[in-house]
Amino acid sequence: MDITTETLSKIADSFTIVHHIPGRIRLRANMTIMAEANRHQDLLQMIRQIPFIIDFKPNLLIGSLTLHYDTSRFEPALWEAWLRKERLDEILGCFQFQKESK
Repeated sequence: MDITTETLSKIADSFTIVHHIPGRIRLRANMTIMAEANRHQDLLQMIRQIPFIIDFKPNLLIGSLTLHYDTSRFEPALWEAWLRKERLDEILGCFQFQKESK
């Protein structure tokens, strides 16, 4: 998986947080991503490859995505920073660290 800060920024543009507790986050997809079938399929494929995601469940009918993640591998505050496009270099480092530790 080739993730860059640009990729992280594009993902941030696609979602807003609906609900978040450590280990579980529910996101709402913006209408643009829901209208583009190929784009949301590509995004789901990428999510499958994120090493700290334990499980996820898309709801295409309402345009939400619920992710269960490992808080020991990705701290909860980083999700909120990510969607605000903050700390992207630090977040990118988490992806690179995960890749190296496999």
